[in-house]
Amino acid sequence: MESNLKYFVLMGACALASSLCAAERTQIYHIMVPKSLDAAEKLMAEGFAEGGDGVCLDLRELKAGVRTETCFRQLVERAAGHPIYFCLYKWDPILKGDDAARMEVLKTAAKAGAAIIDMPADLYNASPRELTRDPAAIERQRKMAEELHRLGVKVIVSSHMKENLKASEILEHFQRQAERGADIVKIVHRVDTDAELAETERAMRELQKSFPKPWLLLANGKKGREVRLLGCDYGCAIEFAVTDGDTRETFKEQPTIREFRKRLAKGSAQEI
Repeated sequence: MESNLKYFVLMGACALASSLCAAERTQIYHIMVPKSLDAAEKLMAEGFAEGGDGVCLDLRELKAGVRTETCFRQLVERAAGHPIYFCLYKWDPILKGDDAARMEVLKTAAKAGAAIIDMPADLYNASPRELTRDPAAIERQRKMAEELHRLGVKVIVSSHMKENLKASEILEHFQRQAERGADIVKIVHRVDTDAELAETERAMRELQKSFPKPWLLLANGKKGREVRLLGCDYGCAIEFAVTDGDTRETFKEQPTIREFRKRLAKGSAQEI
């Protein structure tokens, strides 16, 4: 069992490293919020069958008794070398705003073979736009990133917000995220108008030209789907997608894996 896990973890790490290297296309991760291990395994199989490169596993609907290293190892093995990105945000119904407890769950996932762990940029100090500027909280984040790195995972530093950001704000936000131990940076903001869409595209152009780390610039709102598809054209490192049969209201702005595949087939690979 242990040797099998090491093999699958190594395969996942190699796949992740390859996917985030220069001149590689955007990676498509099947996003899911399963209620059980069986549901997770079924969803993973469906996503891989439709062409997903990896999995984004939101743990919020898994019961506490399933959030164990043994269960997470089972999922890593079922992924058979595909990378799994684990996340657990403050809207978790069990742990809610207990940042330390949520990170313990994610460290357990890291020990079980996760490829990526999501660390919010306002961890330890809830802040507007999910970006703390408190020096003590930032130092704790850096130490957490170091601990996660020692466990062999990549760290995404992320921010989710219900407001729109200008291009200059996006670039500054990403720079601040990068300074706290991030391997990859992520923003999900709101885009509702054509003008906001154009501003987000302008930010993507700048990121593609000069930002030194892999980035994810995503959006919800009326133009959210367009932003997500647009990211493929500018080198967004990872895009989240659903399967053809997923009708959850939670994911109404998510394009499908097949939609992203068609988009990528029409354009040339961008440098990540």
